[in-house]
Amino acid sequence: MKTLVGKHRKASWSRTVAAAVMAAGTLAVGAAGQVSRADTITLSNGDRLSGSIDRITPTLVILDTNYGGVITLERSAVAAMVSVKPVQIVDANGTSHEAFVAPTANHKGWVETQVAPPADALVLPAGAPAAPPPPVKAPAPAQPISLFGPYWDNSLTLGLTNLTGNTEQTEFAGNVNFHYKHALNELGINFAGAYGTTNGVQDNGMFAGNAIYRRELPSWWPKNHWYAFVESNNLYDAIKGISYRTQDMGGLGYYLISTKKLEVDLRAGPGVLYERFFHGGDITAAIAAEGLRAVYKLDSRVTLSENILATQSLEYPSRDYQFTSITAANLAMPEVMRGLSLTASFEDDYDNSALSTGKKPNDTRTLIGLTLAF
Repeated sequence: MKTLVGKHRKASWSRTVAAAVMAAGTLAVGAAGQVSRADTITLSNGDRLSGSIDRITPTLVILDTNYGGVITLERSAVAAMVSVKPVQIVDANGTSHEAFVAPTANHKGWVETQVAPPADALVLPAGAPAAPPPPVKAPAPAQPISLFGPYWDNSLTLGLTNLTGNTEQTEFAGNVNFHYKHALNELGINFAGAYGTTNGVQDNGMFAGNAIYRRELPSWWPKNHWYAFVESNNLYDAIKGISYRTQDMGGLGYYLISTKKLEVDLRAGPGVLYERFFHGGDITAAIAAEGLRAVYKLDSRVTLSENILATQSLEYPSRDYQFTSITAANLAMPEVMRGLSLTASFEDDYDNSALSTGKKPNDTRTLIGLTLAF
């Protein structure tokens, strides 16, 4: 009896050790599989690259690798790819979303999917014929609102503005905005103006023209956080006594947040200020400029935005500086008219150089108007 018990214990111990060894081996294999899994790209020439797919644009695929750093590929050179996590994909109209990517059934292309593809998605069984790709119903192309094309988002706003500072009046105002964004390029051009008289005396006269060009720098950071920019801001303000003011600058910017709902970026760089006043004096100075842009899409109808620009003279920073802040809200009204929206904005413009003209340095403008996309 004792012999049988001893044999039983020995057998039980052996089975326990064997089970532990098998479990450890299974965990090790599973862990190795998890570690080794990575996004994979198959090129048109048959080569394969592995790493982390950070971004897919209409023309480029950006891959972050451990062996070669960030690699930027032409999208036309990619035959198929598979990702183990959602990838940021930039559409042709400049908007972005996230999805997994997986090869088609014949491994001669790739598709977006909301489900993580299997680890062997790019492995074609030996000797197995390539299955024909499943029929895909192409979505009907959306008709762009802009007359300029799919990459443009332009608008015209007309309304009433209430001024405080050097004048206390409600007058007519309007602005035209042109915005282009495609792949790595973004261009914004804006013209704004206001005019009014009271008892035959002009108490509101302003015209502004601004332009900024941004170029993303994918080689600097895998997810295109950095960009280079050039900017020019021009102003005529009869009430403040400024016959012409121009701020021209360039430098680098950085996207703090870049999602489908919220985008926040900062920019800074050197520039030149030239300002001429009605009394004949003028200022020319080297400046340092800092700017912030934030856009939040609350839903498909409501968009909130904030734009800030601050400049100061490098020679007399406490004497010559300017600050402009524009806060805006836009409510789309597609049930009234396609492309029509209600806009409300508040602008605060401070220019301490205007003290030399005997005017107040600070003016605010509150605008309520209708915006039409074109």
